[in-house]
Amino acid sequence: MKTRYYKLCKALRKYNGFNQSEMARLTGMSRASYISLEKGTKKFYLDEAESFSKATGVTLEELSAGKAIKKEITKVMEVKPN
Repeated sequence: MKTRYYKLCKALRKYNGFNQSEMARLTGMSRASYISLEKGTKKFYLDEAESFSKATGVTLEELSAGKAIKKEITKVMEVKPN
């Protein structure tokens, strides 16, 4: 069963210009664990979510809202220059 955060995590990571290895380091996870998070096969624990929110500039409340912020990030990603 996919976790509800997997698409949002990938969108926020890409929007902030991080690769998976960088996000893994910033969140205190192994790269393999971070990849599992983005695939939706790993649970997102509070300490990881806190580190993720600091790295990406979103609050835990925004992160837990999931779908609402994902929609906004997706819009921004479409117009962000490369």
